[in-house]
Order: sequence, then structure tokens, then C-alpha cells
Amino acid sequence: MRWSHFRRPLVLIAAAVAGLTAFAKRPLLKNEPPPRISAYARIPNTTVEARVASHSSPKRGGERFWIEVDKTGPRIHKPVRVLAYISRKIPEVRNLRPGHRVRLSGKLRLPFVSKKFDEAAYMARRRASFVMHVKTAVILEGPIPLSWRPLAWGEAAHRNLQDYLKKNFSKPTASVLEGLLLGYRGRMKPDLTRAIQDAGVMHLLTPSGAKVTILWVWALAVGTVIGIGPSARWSFAVAAGGLYLCIVGFEPPYTRAYLMGLILFAGRLLDRRPGAVHAWAASALISLCFWPQGLFSPGFQMTYLAMLGLLVIIPRFGASPFVMTAAVQAALLPPLLAFFGKISLAGFFVNLVCVPASAFVAGLGFFGWATGFSMGLEAVIQAFCGLCRFAASRSWAVISFPPLSPIGWLCYYTALFSGVVLSFRRAAGVCMAAAGFAVFSSWKPHSPAPIRLQFRPWGVIVGAEGKDVYCVRTAPSGEGLLRCPMRRTFSTREEGPIRVHYNGRTIRFQSTQTGDSLGGPVS
Repeated sequence: MRWSHFRRPLVLIAAAVAGLTAFAKRPLLKNEPPPRISAYARIPNTTVEARVASHSSPKRGGERFWIEVDKTGPRIHKPVRVLAYISRKIPEVRNLRPGHRVRLSGKLRLPFVSKKFDEAAYMARRRASFVMHVKTAVILEGPIPLSWRPLAWGEAAHRNLQDYLKKNFSKPTASVLEGLLLGYRGRMKPDLTRAIQDAGVMHLLTPSGAKVTILWVWALAVGTVIGIGPSARWSFAVAAGGLYLCIVGFEPPYTRAYLMGLILFAGRLLDRRPGAVHAWAASALISLCFWPQGLFSPGFQMTYLAMLGLLVIIPRFGASPFVMTAAVQAALLPPLLAFFGKISLAGFFVNLVCVPASAFVAGLGFFGWATGFSMGLEAVIQAFCGLCRFAASRSWAVISFPPLSPIGWLCYYTALFSGVVLSFRRAAGVCMAAAGFAVFSSWKPHSPAPIRLQFRPWGVIVGAEGKDVYCVRTAPSGEGLLRCPMRRTFSTREEGPIRVHYNGRTIRFQSTQTGDSLGGPVS
């Protein structure tokens, strides 16, 4: 495939990213909670009135909803987006639908930041300010607005699928099937979740564009079987995809695949032939217009990078399962390291089997849901879980790597793209230039930090690089005994005069009387 096929779409995407970067100086991902509402986050129990704004998502802490709160306590204010966790023990939770007005009571809190999960950044990408753990929920009287009814019908269909799975399958199988069909996997056991993730096929159970693509393929196949024309087949596929989006929500992977199919169908109606690259770029621009923060979300980055890898590599090397798996793995290496800190070697082999099989299993699942039969899916899902556990148990299955820097991202994709599109000599030159640029950008001359001395009534604190390293006590006082470790705390009353040696990297204390080192060097 020629460079000219990618030039204009990539320039448009680069312009959109540059515009969002400039707009980010506001900044784009900073979400300041309203001060008057923040006061309610400091009390044990708060009552709010809100409108349900999303489907339910099953989590171990309960059913998760996004809500738009416009009344907190007695205060009426502009709508504020809140992430609500509602216990499954509350009877009304299964009757909640997008568009419902509700009164909720529980603990309202600000998002937190931990080593495992940056909840504050996740909430900022969703333009949300608070998290609420709901104790009681009441649906207020009033009809659901007309604009919310498609999503409400989709939530009803989601609940119907859950009832079908609960009736016909065991809990582990039902959780895997719910993830495979709709992308919800919150109630899976931790050991099974870890095995599927280490096997490299977690994308099959999370929101992904492959689910919409599989639905489009099945819809077009059904239209072909019943003998309708090409335009009618595409219209049927568009309607089926829109219904599916109402059931699963508008996550970036779903909207990317649906918009690409819709653009290709629109080109057919207008007697145009837009390429897949142009549909990919147009879908990204449309998504960013409605949700600029999506540029920084893992789902957006991974779905568009994976599709770009397919669009670049398949025209040159073919569309075999081996090539497609390698293209996706290569395109997603930097985000996988950034979001998970590891890559799955076993996933390359497991995906060769599971990705093609998932299309047939999804078709059987939807057919079984429509007819009420299990279609032998219990044994199929058990085999899938067994394969994931076997692959994840291998010693070579997962390799951990540190995340790449922004310069590393740039150089990696420059080398990958040039190696596929350009000739061997040009690609080698570009790769060498990218490697040199990466080394030059990461090199920083070492400038020794000066020693920092803090004088106290009881002595001196010696520090460097922003850390307290040694304490030298000159007076018999109990103050500041725990400021430094005991092995690095010395007294001139016992050791006599103390000399400090510092070469820019290491601090070392020495007794001027005996010449012995005190406490060992500290870097």
C-alpha cells in the first residue's frame, strides 16, 4: 500500500490531536468538582436526585451506573456526573433504566489515586466528579423521556440476556458468555480473570470493535440467505448494529467499528468508494468531536491503533490469521506496556484459535438467546477457560517490561510504520535515525545536586537529591531523634569532628580522629 493512501487521513488525525493538545492547556483532563457539592463528600450519608445516564455494569461491588446529579441534599444545581455503585440487594436495581429519575442515599466521595488504579484520571476522562456508594434507591414517578427510550430498551435486553444466562449456564460460564456477547465481565472470579488476561485474550470479553464486526458479518450473511438485495442487506446490518449499540453502550471500540461500517455504507449509497483508511480516520474525527477526552482513554487508543495496524500490514502481507494476529500484537505493544506493564507471548498462539472461534460462538450465543436453548455452549466455554488456564500457566506466557516514554512511543511507531511501508534501505535509515533520536533525547548530562544543610538546635541534617541522608547531633537533646535512621545518626560528642565527602553521587561520612568511615556511603 502506498504512502499516499495514508497521508491525508493521518494529517487530519494529527491536526485533531494537535488541536486537542492545545485545548488541553485548559487543561482538558482536569475536572474540578463543584466546591459547594464537595462539602457533601465529607459527611457519612448524602441524598441526591439524579437521572440514570448509562447501562448497568456488573461489578464485584455491585451494579455500576453513571448518573447525572442535579440535586444534592436541599441544593439544586447544574447536572454533575457521578459514578454510582448500587448493591444488588436493593430491589430497585434491576428495574433501573437509562433516563429514569431516581433518589439515592449513600456515601458520596471524591475519587482516589492508588498505586494500582488512578481513579481520579479515569473519572476525569469520563467528565465525572464524584463516586457514590448507594445504600437506598427509589425510582421517582414519571415517564422516561423519548430520547432515552432506545437506551432503556437496550438495558431491558441486557437484563433479559442475564436472565437467560443465569437460567441455562453455571456462574463462571455465564460471566464469560456475558463478556463474549456484550463486553461485560465484572462478575468473573479473580483467578479466571488473571488466567484469561495472561493468555492474551481478554479483549474477547471487553468492549471491542470485533463484536460489532462479527454482528455486521452475521447480519449480512442472514440477508444473503434470505435473498434480499445488497442495499437491503446493508440496511439490515446498520439497523442490527444500531440496536447492538443501544444494548452495550457507546464505548470507543463499538463506535469505531459501527461508524466505519456506516461510512462505507453511506459511500455505497452515494456511489462513492471510500477506502477503509478514510473510514478509519473519519470515525476517529467524529468520535473526538463528541468526546475529546476519549483520545486519552485506553479503549480509544487501543481500538484505533489495532485497526491501523491491520490497515497497514494486511494489504502488503495478506489477511491470514497469522498476519492479522501479528499486526494487532505489534500495533498494541506500547499501550499494553503502558496500561498493564506486561505483554503476553502466549496470546499470540491462543488468539490464532480463539479469535476465529469467537465469531461462531457469538453467533451461537445470540441464536441461543433468541430461541432459549443453550446450544452446547457450556462445554465450549469450559474448553476456552481450560485453554486459557493452560496457556497462562506456562513459564514463558507473560513477560513484564517497563512502559515506554513518549519518545519511545514515537520511535517505535516510526520504525514499525517505515518497516512496513518503505523499502528496506529507507526503512533501515529511518529506524537508525529514530534510534539515534531516542538515545539523544533520553541522554541528560549529570549535574551534581548540592548538599543541603538544615541547622537545628540539636545539630545538623545533611541531605541531597531532596532526601534527608544523615543527622549529626551536636547537643544532648531528645528532639528529632527519629528524623534519620539510627545507623545514620552520629554525635560529635562521641565521634569527635566529622568530615563529609560528596562527589555528586555519593555522600560519605568520616571520623577525622580515626579516619574510619561512618555508616557507609549513601547514593
